[in-house]
Amino acid sequence: MRLGFNPIEGKFDFKAPHEQVTDTIPAFSSNVVDSIDLSDFFSLEYSFHLTNGTKVRSFKCIVTYDNGFLTDQVYSRSGSLNVGIDIVINGVNMDLQITNNEASEVDLTLTRLIL
Repeated sequence: MRLGFNPIEGKFDFKAPHEQVTDTIPAFSSNVVDSIDLSDFFSLEYSFHLTNGTKVRSFKCIVTYDNGFLTDQVYSRSGSLNVGIDIVINGVNMDLQITNNEASEVDLTLTRLIL
């Protein structure tokens, strides 16, 4: 069952509204930091907070799955860390991968909200 808006009942179903993940991403590498079954969501909102010493990067991302296609929109960016995100379909899952382009490790706190 998909989580989110239920048009038959006219209300939102928040059985698992959010999850928080922490991870350390080594220098010049990528980690899959979240994976969710495509049948479990229509839309997701991610909040990212990354740190490396005194450098900080924060941003948000909306991911939508519709008719076999994933779309994403990154917004509310701040900070100076050089990181990238990649959102891909991997079998029946959506994987979120963070790439650290810095010369030292980056600490990540990620919150996922199922909309």
